[in-house]
Amino acid sequence: MYFDHLLILGVVLGIIGGVIFVVSTIRFPKLGFILLFLSIVGGQLARISLSTDVRGGSAIVGTDIIIFLLAISWIWQKISVGRHEKHTYPLGKPLLIFLSLALLSFLVGLSTLIQVHSFDLKSILLSFSYLLRFAAYAVLYFMAKDFLDGSEKNRNFLVNLIFITSILVSIGGFIQLIVVPDFTSFAHYYGWDPHIDRLLGTFFDPNFIGTYLAFIMALGFGLFPATTKRQKVLIALAVLFCAVALLLTFSRTGYLAFLFAFIMIGILRSPKILIVGMTIIILAFINSPRAVQRITDGLSVDETGLKRIYSWDKGIRLVANFPILGIGYNNLAPVQDFYALVDEFDVNNRAGLENSFLTILVTTGILGGLTYLWLWGATIKSALQLWFRKKLPYKIRSEGLAIATALLSLVISSLFMNSLLYPFLLVHIWIVSALIPTTKSSHASPAN
Repeated sequence: MYFDHLLILGVVLGIIGGVIFVVSTIRFPKLGFILLFLSIVGGQLARISLSTDVRGGSAIVGTDIIIFLLAISWIWQKISVGRHEKHTYPLGKPLLIFLSLALLSFLVGLSTLIQVHSFDLKSILLSFSYLLRFAAYAVLYFMAKDFLDGSEKNRNFLVNLIFITSILVSIGGFIQLIVVPDFTSFAHYYGWDPHIDRLLGTFFDPNFIGTYLAFIMALGFGLFPATTKRQKVLIALAVLFCAVALLLTFSRTGYLAFLFAFIMIGILRSPKILIVGMTIIILAFINSPRAVQRITDGLSVDETGLKRIYSWDKGIRLVANFPILGIGYNNLAPVQDFYALVDEFDVNNRAGLENSFLTILVTTGILGGLTYLWLWGATIKSALQLWFRKKLPYKIRSEGLAIATALLSLVISSLFMNSLLYPFLLVHIWIVSALIPTTKSSHASPAN
C-alpha cells in the first residue's frame, strides 16, 4: 500500500513537472534547448528501465523525456498561436513520408509481432512507443527551424551550445576513464560491453561516443575559419578536448568517421590544411601504441568484425523474407528474441543491427529504406551545395561544408553500427539539419 501511494505521488509530481516544463519552454525556448543538451551530458546515467528483467530490458533516458515534452510544447504552440505563422521546412516532405511509411510498416508488422509473441499487448505498445520516440525526435527539426527563423543570435546560441556540450561530454569521459576504467561488471549485470581502459563517457560505449566526438570535430573544423574570434576560442577548445577523448576511445569506427570528414574538408577547402592535419594525426597515433594496434587489428577480421558480418547476414535474410514493408518499425527485438538471434552479452543491441540503413531496411522494407535514403540525400545535398555556390558569403558556404561533412561522418559510422538511431546523435542530426542556411539562392527545397 505504501509503495502504491509513492507511485501515485510520483506520477502526480511527474505530471506537474511536465506541465511546468512545457509552459516554461513555450515562454523561454532557450531553456528547453539548454536542458536538452544537459541531458546528453548525463547520457546513460539518467536511464530508467521499462522491463522487469534488468539485463537488456527496454529503457528510456532523460533525453527521451525532454524530447517528448519539447514536442508537446511545439505542437501546443502550433495549435494555439502558430496557426497563421508560415515557416519553410525543406526536409519536411521526405521526413513526413518516411514517418508515414514507418507507421504503415508497424501496422502491417503487427501480424509478425503477434506471431512471435502471441497477443502481447505490452510488446505491441513498446514497439509503438519507439515509433513515437522517433517522431518526437523528428519534431526537433521543425522546432529548431522555428526557433532560428532567420535569427543570427539564435543560430549562434545553438552552435555554442553544441560545442559547450561536447567539452562537458569529453570531461565526463576523462572522469569515467579514471574512476571506472573496467566495465566488466556492468557487462554481467546490465548487458553493456566489457570494455577495459577505454573512454566510454556517459554513453557507456566507445563507438557511440567516438562517433559523437568525430561529428563534433568535423563540425568544428568546417566552421572555424568563418566564425567570430570568441567562437573560434570555443571551437578550438572543443576540438582539442574531443580530439584527446576520441583518441582514448580506441574506436576504429570513430577514427574512420573523423578521418573521412577531415579528408573531405581538406580536399574541398585547402590541401595545405590536409597535409598539416594528417601529419599531426599520424604523430598522435605513433605516440599511442594501443591506437595503432586497434587500427592494424581492423585490417583483419577480428571478433568485432565477425560480429558485424553476422549482424549484416541476419539483416539480409530478414529483408529477403519481408521485402516490401519489413517486419515493422522496432519489431526487430522481439523477432530476434523469438528466433534466438542475439548473443547473451549483446542484449542491449538486439533492437538494431550493426548498420543503421540495414536496420531501417529490415524494419520498414524497401519502401521505407528508399525514403530514408531520400531524406538523408536531401539533407546532405542541401548543405553541400552551398559550398559550391561561389557567390554566397563565405560564412554561409562554410556552414554548408561543416554540416555536410559532419553528417557524412555519421553516415560512415552508421555503416558499422546503428548510430543514426542513437538518441544523443539523433538530437544533433535534427538540430544541425535545421541549421543548414537558407538563402534566396538556395531556397528551393532539396526534396524537389
